[in-house]
Amino acid sequence: MYVAISIVFGLIGFFATINLLYSLIFIISFTIANGFYRWLVKEAEFLEIIYFPLFGPTYSVATRIYERSNWFVARLLLICYSILLLLLLIIFFILFYKFAVR
Repeated sequence: MYVAISIVFGLIGFFATINLLYSLIFIISFTIANGFYRWLVKEAEFLEIIYFPLFGPTYSVATRIYERSNWFVARLLLICYSILLLLLLIIFFILFYKFAVR
């Protein structure tokens, strides 16, 4: 039972890590990050389903933020989003460690 829970927490922590790195790319350049996601899912709808846990949450949040505000406010909000992801990452890896050691 604890093994399954630790695997779930580990996967969520891994997905949060990838989303954190992707959000940092969005902070640096919206065009590069947007082009990278479109290149990953180019001409294949099923790839969006595969890549959504890795890049989807950050992509959807960042595109909405950039559509509704100017670049300065968008980058400040993305920094707040990155801090939230970092906190979630720490929490999930602590939970992963607690359940994996048992």
